[in-house]
Parts: sequence; structure tokens; C-alpha cells
Amino acid sequence: LATAAPDDGRWPLAVRHLAVLTGRPVPSADGRADRELDAWVKLDRAWRSLHRGARRHAVTQAQEALRLAHTERLDHLVLHSRLALAAATAFGGDHPAMRRACTGALAVARRRGRRRTPGVAECHLLLAYDDLMRAEPVAAARELAQATAAEVPGTVPLLVPLREFFEGMVRFDSGDRPSGSQVMRAARRRLAALDLPREVVAVCAVAEYHAALALGEALHAAEVLAWGHERLPGSGELAVLRVRAHLAAGETDTAEAVLRDTAPSAALLPATPVDRCLAETALALRSHRRTKALHALDRALALARPNGLVRPFALAEPRVGDLLIDHSGGFGSLDRFAQAVRGRLVPHAPPSGLTDREQVVLQRLPSQRSLDEIASDLTVSVNTVKTHVRAIYGKLGVNNRRSAVVVARQHGLT
Repeated sequence: LATAAPDDGRWPLAVRHLAVLTGRPVPSADGRADRELDAWVKLDRAWRSLHRGARRHAVTQAQEALRLAHTERLDHLVLHSRLALAAATAFGGDHPAMRRACTGALAVARRRGRRRTPGVAECHLLLAYDDLMRAEPVAAARELAQATAAEVPGTVPLLVPLREFFEGMVRFDSGDRPSGSQVMRAARRRLAALDLPREVVAVCAVAEYHAALALGEALHAAEVLAWGHERLPGSGELAVLRVRAHLAAGETDTAEAVLRDTAPSAALLPATPVDRCLAETALALRSHRRTKALHALDRALALARPNGLVRPFALAEPRVGDLLIDHSGGFGSLDRFAQAVRGRLVPHAPPSGLTDREQVVLQRLPSQRSLDEIASDLTVSVNTVKTHVRAIYGKLGVNNRRSAVVVARQHGLT
């Protein structure tokens, strides 16, 4: 190395890197090279700790690497240390710390004119995810565009499919739900071939499963649930998927049983405890237990506030959002955050134009009764019931009975 690059002041550092990797004695060098090598070692330990799930140790090592990088004015190492810190704090559930680390890393990249260098795209992806969880899809789209511009071909394999998955989330949250769901599905299939951190699997599984259920895509939802069982056994996220499945099917007793039985399950994401509380809220409202629903909603707000997690509320059942609005001003110290959440809730306009008779037929669709049996109950011909069902499908924007039931429940029609 010294012969190949005699004028390059980095060769002693390279020699010491090789010594560390090969287990040979480390040659002596000046103090600055020692400290730089120490910083790189701590950075490596941060990523290794993160990979094995030791989040706190990863944060500590990344902070130490960052301190040394600042001391020695090593901007390139500052960028990568901040990226490691951003990933560690994101996986650890501290979104504000993650945002600070990403913002700092990008500031270094801009100052050095390195807008397209390893680490920059990753920071934009993390910021996009934070924007999505804040229910700010427009801001997320801007970050994703910058991530695309910063991507370095041949670096981290998961970057492109993960960006595409987030783009699907942006479409879904912006109102183009069918397209967003399909983009997520295609991206997740690409991601499934990779060795992913469980946290990344959890992010994708929870978002895509909700999208599939919201659209009444039963086969799609089953595919995601199977992936969750394979990659997330025993996790709080898998429990949330199961609860959502029973909620969508109207199986309230089973949903409550799953919530009770999976209470000890550890969550990988900070949004998961929020999702559990919102599921409790929905279940309580379905059985007209308003006081219990308010307690669960209050817990959801308390859990969501530190990280600004608004998306779980935006995707909750409409009746949960209605309760949040009805109880405005009654959340005490959480009122300011509750107001911010209400400001980002998308109004759920129920399908209009259902006749009284169509409403009656719709109320019977969640049952296991056939159309012939429904016709007998209503003392009309089966052809009349079929006419009503076709009209219901058209007004709800669906093409099958299961999807009609799902959409009707989302709008509080059953």
C-alpha cells in the first residue's frame, strides 16, 4: 500500500484496517490515525449491534464514532456516523432523534458537495418514513424524489425496493389507494428475497396488510399475513395483523381474545402499541362501551405523541376518528397533540345514495345466509335481492360480497 500510494496520507490508516481485519499486530502510527481508526471500529460495532438487535449499544457506539469524527474534523465519517445513529434511533423508536441525525448528515453532505454518495439516499428514506408516519405524504414524496437522485447503483440492495414501497404508501395515503396497494405489493415481493432487519419487515407488513384489508383484497391480505407469520413470529406486529383480520371480518370476540393473549408480545415499532390501543378503541365502540373506548384512545394519544405518530389515527376506523372529534378538548395535557391529529384526519365520506331497501339488504350481507335465505327473510324474490346487491356493489365501488362488507364497516354502515 505504501508503495502504491506513497503520497497518500491515508495509507497508514488502510494498513491498520487490514491489520484489524486479519488479526495481525497493528503497526504504530500517529495519534490522529489511531483516533480515526478507533472511530471506524466503533462505527462498525454500531452496525453490527444494530444487525443483532442490540439497539442501545448501537446508539452508544454511533455516538462515540460521531464524537471522534467531530473531534478530528472528519466530515466523511461524520456523515456515516450520523447515518448509523439515525438507523439505530429509528429502530429504537426515537423518531425525533432519527430526524436530527439525518438532517445533520445531509447538512454535511451538502457542505462537501456530496449529494450523491453512500448514506445520503438512506437518510432521505428515513425522513420519508417519518413524514409518512406524521401523515404528511407530500413531504414524504419530496424526500423520496431526493432519495432517487442520491441513489448510488450497486450499494445497499434494499434501498430501491424500499423506496418503491414507500412510494406505494404515498400513493395510498394521497387517495390513490388501489394503485398504492399494488405498488406496495410488488415492492414487498422484491424485498422478500432479501435478508431484512425485522423492523423493515414489520414496517412493510403492517402498512401493506392495512391497505389490502381496506380494499377488501382477501388474497392479497392472506399473502401478507403469511409473510408476517414467516418473518415476524411472536412479535407485536403479527398480533396487530391478526387483530385487524378479525376486526375486518366482524369477529369482535375473537379480536378481543387475540388482544388479550398477545399482550406480552414485544413490539418492534413504536407505532404498534398505538395500533393496539386504537384496535381496543374500535372494539369498545362496536359494543357501545364509550368510557372504555375513551381510555384506550387516551393511551393511544399518549403513546403516539413523543414520535408524532399520526398515520395510525388516520387509518383507524371512522368511528375512532369521530370519537376523537366528539371528545375535543377533553384529553387534558394531550389536547394539543389530539388537535394536531384531528387536523390531519381525512374526512370519511360515507357512500351516498343507498335506498332504504338496499340498507336493509346491506345489513344482512355480513351474515352467513345465502341470497335465497335473505330473500325469504325479507319476503321478496331472490331476483329482487340480487338487484339490490348489484346496486350496493356499484355504490360502494366493489365487486364482491366480502369487499362490500369491509367497505360498509369502514364507513359505519353495518
